[in-house]
Amino acid sequence: AQALKEYVSRGGILVGFARCGTLDANGWFHSQLPIQALGDVFGINKVEADHRDDFMISFNGRNYQSWLNRDIIYPREGTEILATFEDGYPAATLNTLQNGLGLYLGTQADSGYLKPKTGVIKEAINMLSDRTGLSPYLSVKYFNKIGREIDPHILATPERTEILISNYSQGADEVEITLRETQRKVKKALAGITEQKSIKVKQSASEVRLSVKLDKKEVQIISIFWQ
Repeated sequence: AQALKEYVSRGGILVGFARCGTLDANGWFHSQLPIQALGDVFGINKVEADHRDDFMISFNGRNYQSWLNRDIIYPREGTEILATFEDGYPAATLNTLQNGLGLYLGTQADSGYLKPKTGVIKEAINMLSDRTGLSPYLSVKYFNKIGREIDPHILATPERTEILISNYSQGADEVEITLRETQRKVKKALAGITEQKSIKVKQSASEVRLSVKLDKKEVQIISIFWQ
């Protein structure tokens, strides 16, 4: 927790969800939540566990469904309340700690991300992006988008980047992948799992673009080698 506090103090952004930091290193429940360092990051005096998943959340003039457990949040003075539950308790708060930010969502929005009407985490991240200029290193575009049918994960080293991308939809789709890259140049890019084939890459001064076709329920691995 102290390392996370130092990370945020130096300019990092930390997002927490209900039940964040509940257990200690030995698996025991903390007697008071949040623990001191996380309370400083999120600007929260106290949270109380509450098992309610039927509340609506009001955020930026739109309503979202809560998911699984919620925390009743008691924010510190100066902490910004971004969203509220229908009973008036804060549902999302934002705190500034020196050079960084701590965003706390009082619902388990991370585990409910793919469920209909539970997109409060997306709203919160978009808000952070607008305020800070934050943009993702990897983004995907595809034609038949409804929810999050195309799911990418990235593993990166200085010499190589691996992208594991899954298609959860019932149909094939063409997926355009963009990497926000300004430092390195692509040497080659391969796609496949048991057998990899070369794929075309377009690179500009600020980004790398490539595309792959994914059949329904297909998982693909893309390997990018850097010069």
